[in-house]
Amino acid sequence: ALTLLAVLAFVVAGMVALASGRRDSWLAARLEGAAPQLLDRVNALVHLRDRAADWKTRAFVRAIGFQAGHTLSEAGRVRAIAGRWTALLVAVAVGAVFGVIHFLRETEPWERLNSPVAALGAPEDTFDLALPEDGALEMKAAWGEVRITEPGGDLKLTKVDVLPLTVEAASNRRLQQADWTTGVNGGEALDRPLPAPREPNYAVYEPLLYLDELQVDDWDVVSYSAAATTEDAARFASEIYFVEIRPFREEMMKLEAAGGADGKKALESLRKLSRLIEKEQEILRGTHRQDQKPAATKTEREQDQAKLAQAQRETFEAAGNLYGEIAATDHMDVGTVLDQLAQARDTMERAAGELERPDNPAAGRSERLALQQLVESRKDLVTAIAQSGGEGEGSGEETQPVAGMKPELKDVLKDMAEFRDVGQAAQAAVRQAREAQEKLAKEAAGAGASAELAARQESIARALRDFQERVPGAFEGVSEPVQAADAAMQSAADALTAGTGEAAAEAQGAAQALAGLEQAMQRRDALKATGDVYKMKAVLDDEAAALQKNPLTDSGELAQSGERLDRAKTAMEEALRETKAGEMFGPELEKALAGQPGRDLENAARQMQSGSAEGVKPALASLAEIEKAFQASQPGMLQGMEKPGAEGDSQGLGDAARMLNGLAERMGAQRELSPEDLRKQLQEARLALLETTEGRGEPTLIALAADLEKMSGEVDLHVDEAALRKLVDRLENYRLELADRDREKPVDPALLKVDAEKVPVEFRERVRRYFQKLSEG
Repeated sequence: ALTLLAVLAFVVAGMVALASGRRDSWLAARLEGAAPQLLDRVNALVHLRDRAADWKTRAFVRAIGFQAGHTLSEAGRVRAIAGRWTALLVAVAVGAVFGVIHFLRETEPWERLNSPVAALGAPEDTFDLALPEDGALEMKAAWGEVRITEPGGDLKLTKVDVLPLTVEAASNRRLQQADWTTGVNGGEALDRPLPAPREPNYAVYEPLLYLDELQVDDWDVVSYSAAATTEDAARFASEIYFVEIRPFREEMMKLEAAGGADGKKALESLRKLSRLIEKEQEILRGTHRQDQKPAATKTEREQDQAKLAQAQRETFEAAGNLYGEIAATDHMDVGTVLDQLAQARDTMERAAGELERPDNPAAGRSERLALQQLVESRKDLVTAIAQSGGEGEGSGEETQPVAGMKPELKDVLKDMAEFRDVGQAAQAAVRQAREAQEKLAKEAAGAGASAELAARQESIARALRDFQERVPGAFEGVSEPVQAADAAMQSAADALTAGTGEAAAEAQGAAQALAGLEQAMQRRDALKATGDVYKMKAVLDDEAAALQKNPLTDSGELAQSGERLDRAKTAMEEALRETKAGEMFGPELEKALAGQPGRDLENAARQMQSGSAEGVKPALASLAEIEKAFQASQPGMLQGMEKPGAEGDSQGLGDAARMLNGLAERMGAQRELSPEDLRKQLQEARLALLETTEGRGEPTLIALAADLEKMSGEVDLHVDEAALRKLVDRLENYRLELADRDREKPVDPALLKVDAEKVPVEFRERVRRYFQKLSEG
């Protein structure tokens, strides 16, 4: 609008300037040209206007003016000056202004001119052009890079593994110092200095990371990165990588055997939780990259931040669904798991908001805290699975049908209804307290000491405490916000009684604390409702599995199964429609339940309740459609996660080679393990070889596994470094042969084997790693 007003003002000013330079005779000629009936009357008026000295001349002028006016009235509307040229010029001016604005927005010429390197289009044939000499800006700009080339990615290792690293640093400024850092579960990073660089602009380091020195436990996550500083205080950092501490394969097998059917469901949740942790690691890595190497332009930085914020929100939504799935697990104590997961979800929501504001240092802290809370929830879930020990209905025993509804389903439906009613009543009580507190805070502004306001403050706090005493279960899971709100109201009451200048601020803080409690209760109820949806989904799955395994023929059993299907479907639909659980899932599930699959399931359930077996087949078909809709409604990162993941899978021959090489490094550095840990690590390497053998059946691997079995089975378990080195060499040679065999076109054997004596000593290790990478393809 301001632009249009400026353009119009410019046009008006131009017209005034042009008109001021015209004589009245010019306008008279234009008018007479447009109306020939005027003859020469207007021109005569202009000529005589300033010369009418006597009364006779003035009378003559009035007579000519009267005739000209009468003639114009008869001629009608006369356009002396055409407006189309003026309109055209105005349109051109407006179009030019908006064209310039659009050009500046799209091309950002000022940012390009201020950039140290101008963006140039690549020529069609770059090889025919000689590289230009570095200009003053290129020579002056500091650049540097730090890379961790080995292993150069995330890994899953045991807590006694040794991880060899290769860190490379380069800069056009003299390198002053280098270091690498490690952190456990997103905690504070531990700096590890490296020796001073031998060369001014390039340095290579090969530190060893002994995981047991970090006092890590199974399922922990270790982060590591490297950085270098130049003489002018410029600092360059590498990517951040993660190591997941996985249990030994023997322990993982025991975990998978625990808990029966419930344990299998919990293991599926464990795999999904591990996927969430990996996603949070990717977000943390992206934030670290943004902090160390931000994009060149503001637009690109904002796009990168938006992608990170979107990824964090997707993880937040997935954590809510996973909360509901774990909450639906029966016969396991998962209370601490849910508490940690709920806290992680709140932290991820805060991190997403912080990521939406560029260059916010708090985002990285929130992401690390979310990672820590996710790791803790996973460890608690593993403990719950291990402690279940196959008890409950997942123990493998067949449950016999009883008359009427299953007690389990009745109890679940009753608990769902009671919790929903209590939750709504508690939210209403908190809402009333918040509204009263907000009104009190407004009145307290500038009121000073007031016994009446202090009494009202005490009344609000007392009413909320009385409700909590009457219905203690209504505030389960939100104890911290309850305590914070109560403390804030008590502080406000004291300030109002004393009449301090902070009374109004304390009252407002109490209102904010009550608002936080209300939001916490809404989040808790939404997560609880999501758990109810998963419980009803489990009922539908159990009925579908039972109908597929043993087709029912007894009319009583059919009626019971049909009633369970009908009530579970109705309860799931009500939870999605009437609670916040509908916001946690996509629209596909609610559409399927309210649409044709849901109606078909209701009809089939009614047939089964009447004792007809004809409803079984359409019921199974409807349940299959609802299952598809349920999977499509989950967040993308949770879809298709029911299949076993990589928690116990072999990571190839490189896994075994890394473990054995790490043991040899330990012995060479006199960092020997306890006999029990050494035995477990040898068995871990043996199992890795055997799992690989299942796919290939290679005699060489079988022989290596037998040697490891013999070595770990010795009574005194005396293993020396030389024996381990020999095993590693045999394994590496086999990997070279295997890589050559798998290639479509074998490589010249002379390129795969090099006489080590002909290679200078300082390059032997580097050449060995080169051929190792070459063998891996």
